[in-house]
Amino acid sequence: MRDLRRLISGPAYARYRVKDATGAGAEIRARSMVTGWADDTTVDVSSPDGRYRIRPRAIVLATGARERPRTARRIPGDRPHGIYTTGQLQNLVHLHHQPVGKRAVIVGGELVSWSAAVTLREAGCTPALMVSQYPKAQAPLLVAGTNGPFDVHDDSGNAVKTQMNVKVESAKYVTATELGTSKKPEHGQYVALKLTLKNVSKAPGRFAAYGAMMWQDAKTAPQDCTTLEIVDGPDLDTEYAPGQSATGTIILDIPRKGGTVTYYDAPGAGAFAVLLPSS
Repeated sequence: MRDLRRLISGPAYARYRVKDATGAGAEIRARSMVTGWADDTTVDVSSPDGRYRIRPRAIVLATGARERPRTARRIPGDRPHGIYTTGQLQNLVHLHHQPVGKRAVIVGGELVSWSAAVTLREAGCTPALMVSQYPKAQAPLLVAGTNGPFDVHDDSGNAVKTQMNVKVESAKYVTATELGTSKKPEHGQYVALKLTLKNVSKAPGRFAAYGAMMWQDAKTAPQDCTTLEIVDGPDLDTEYAPGQSATGTIILDIPRKGGTVTYYDAPGAGAFAVLLPSS
């Protein structure tokens, strides 16, 4: 969420905003719907208690958002078997624990597409292909030994300033003793994520991991997993001139093995994600 400058689940975001609104003195009327205009400043409302009118000092038109249907991707058919939106897929896998097949094609290269890929793998289905209208994926999903490009934004977080490449050298689970620290992991498990970063564009770019890496899995909503633990070697959190690169290790603290870690270069903009090993 750009306004909170971190990634959180929808229900958690709603609770946060409800607390803000009620703390400011607002009255929230759930299970109520505006059904029409009585005049320029008065709205008709329907609720389980009946119909009534409200004349507020200000009216905000919140149109909301919804998942695009299959027809938006030009997929024909009424309700073709085996074709799911990401929401349908995640409901089937995580809520109903149903099989979804053995091999899948993902249409789209956005961050939610990578979320679908993770869900498919957890369901025992192999993502065989990802297709997109864009020349590159919005945020690559990487495993040890793979690499991919990611955008670096300016200080406003809105405009792309330059582009870098990241290679995941390794992702290893370590203990506090192996790190040489007496501090036990707060969440449960340390992971040493070794990355190689390189500026592949013509403008300088900064990488800043602390507070910008979020871990999640099928059961747990995104959590900040960065730590202040350090190991010997180059510090990756720095500015890279064009052509410069560095290989270093980031120590993360996650609740348990597995899941994915996503780096957010700008609020709400996932730059790249790393699929962690299950053991």
